[in-house]
Amino acid sequence: MLIKKLLRYVRALGHSRGFGIQSPFVYRMVTEVVCAEGSTGSKTEQLRERLSAYCAKNGCRLSEWDMCDGQLRRDVLGDMCSRDVVLCYNIYNNVSALSSWQALVADPRTGVTIDAGLAGVAFFDLKMYKRNYLVNL
Repeated sequence: MLIKKLLRYVRALGHSRGFGIQSPFVYRMVTEVVCAEGSTGSKTEQLRERLSAYCAKNGCRLSEWDMCDGQLRRDVLGDMCSRDVVLCYNIYNNVSALSSWQALVADPRTGVTIDAGLAGVAFFDLKMYKRNYLVNL
């Protein structure tokens, strides 16, 4: 498991601070929300606070999912609109959580996804080019 985490960290190293990200929206999201410096709490708590502030400012609806149970909420995915954002916790916690995250990334209803290691962020705006970005939180 440690080797997998190390390989994932090395693979995302180039995009940790937005380097190599061509999309202006994703670059701003990574630099100002996902990888911005926080004050107190765990990294995922800081990410949740910054993401909820972003959603409040931009009129988005934020949902939080824990991927530990390994169940992708396909019934909820049908109700998502372009203004919805989902913060997924524990995406690498176990095999079923990882497969649920990968299914969410591959789902045709999701647009841009950001894999931050400890958590993942999914956007449902299909006007943006569908792509999964790897960054280090």
